[in-house]
Amino acid sequence: MPTSSVGDGIAGVLISILFWILMTIAMILLLIILEALFWFILFILILMLYWLFSRALKLVFSRSGKTVGNILLSMTYSITYTILYLRWIFVIAFLTDTF
Repeated sequence: MPTSSVGDGIAGVLISILFWILMTIAMILLLIILEALFWFILFILILMLYWLFSRALKLVFSRSGKTVGNILLSMTYSITYTILYLRWIFVIAFLTDTF
């Protein structure tokens, strides 16, 4: 962080108070921006999980007629959908980490 030597006397006191006020305003603006970013990221994560669960449940219930009484086929569908849906979440996390 840059430093400034303002010296002694009334001018040094006034400049120090001015720097103090400017840094306070800068920190408040930074916190407001970080808060908005946090809520946006939280909204995107909640939206992603909502879409994931609603789409997954729709696909699972659409296959329920085929899997009645067949536990092996039911487990195959459930493992396949679990792997597919978890894979794209990890791809998104990987892409956000690399870019």
